[in-house]
Amino acid sequence: GRLSDGRHLKMSEDLVHKLEHVVVEGSPWIISATPPKQPNDYALLCGEEDEIQISLLVDHPHFINEVATSCFGEWPGLYRHAGINNPEETAESIRESYLNRDRLNCYFIAHSKSKNELIAATALATDDLPVYHAYFGTKPWIISVWTKPSWRGQGVASRLVQSAINRAKEWGYRHVWLMTQHSQNLYSRLGFKAIETLDAFEIEDQYTMMRLDFRNTN
Repeated sequence: GRLSDGRHLKMSEDLVHKLEHVVVEGSPWIISATPPKQPNDYALLCGEEDEIQISLLVDHPHFINEVATSCFGEWPGLYRHAGINNPEETAESIRESYLNRDRLNCYFIAHSKSKNELIAATALATDDLPVYHAYFGTKPWIISVWTKPSWRGQGVASRLVQSAINRAKEWGYRHVWLMTQHSQNLYSRLGFKAIETLDAFEIEDQYTMMRLDFRNTN
């Protein structure tokens, strides 16, 4: 079904015709029976389906500096702990290591096609832990999940992370890892399970390490 703001929600055709409202995260939205353009794609989409596009950053390099500035501004302590001291160094790190297309490490972005606006970013990376940590060497990791403040709470991050999850599956990985401070509920809805809470970076903030195990993986 189509929600009043253009998003789609999977439901039976019979249910669509019976209901007048549905509650999504506590807010009522009007339903119509208009299907998405791709019938099998019933992910909750944010805004008009033609407006938000998920792409690889390597295909849109003009967004590199904005991704770097946004991510460094969100987690300056983590970047400095890794020896990256400013947005310029963050951008250089992205150019050197995160512009892959068919292997780790690669950046995904959500962007507006009509406005050429960066909306969100994340990376699928080899690791997200210091070398001395017991889980160092596990891979892949979803890292640096950032959403532009004006777009937060609209499902963009979920859609972006799901794209990274799908790519990890395509590449034959059995699971994917991440760490988060405040978004455990978001990732739990995507199937992640909490493994442990730890101070992985020798800073005051604690992080919950989570893992999503893929089913039917050979």
